[in-house]
Amino acid sequence: EAQAGGNATGGSWRSVGFSSGTSYNAGAIIKEVADDLGVPLHPIDSVDGLIVRDIFVPEFFTRGLQRSPYPQAVRDAFRRFLEVYRAYDVDREVGRLDNLPFAEILKDYPQEIRDFFDSYGPNNWGARVRDTSAYVGIQSAQWMGGLEEERFTGEDGFGSLTRALAERAWARGPDRLLAGATVVRVQNDGDRVL
Repeated sequence: EAQAGGNATGGSWRSVGFSSGTSYNAGAIIKEVADDLGVPLHPIDSVDGLIVRDIFVPEFFTRGLQRSPYPQAVRDAFRRFLEVYRAYDVDREVGRLDNLPFAEILKDYPQEIRDFFDSYGPNNWGARVRDTSAYVGIQSAQWMGGLEEERFTGEDGFGSLTRALAERAWARGPDRLLAGATVVRVQNDGDRVL
């Protein structure tokens, strides 16, 4: 991106902040940096809620699934999917799973679950079921739902923190930042960072 922080700078729509890039975190070091820069962060007091058939379902991936507007058979199938694949060792079969369409994993589940992932996937990893590897799809079951303890976010995700970090780096010398570039790897080289 042209600006420091890439797409993790957040934004605002009709005076409502929104995240781009990272939306939340649970790392103590992030809080320390935010405190040092005077950027307020706020606790997230529940796991992720979703809107299903125009109905908000708080804590969808835990207690909320049972209260969702899906038929009981779909709720049971969704729970079964999460139980099976949250415990699945995807790294043991990464080669096979990365070459298997996620659609193959979901073919025996109700259409509502495939529809769910067709909506969830583009927002989370950038693809629908037919264009997602089973590795990515199954892995999503392991991190979906925001089950981390003590998560926090800012008014616009971490946009304010990203901007504050950029301002501090620019103030210490414009040669400390490179815009219009993508970080592929960070490597120490003596007292320098490549």
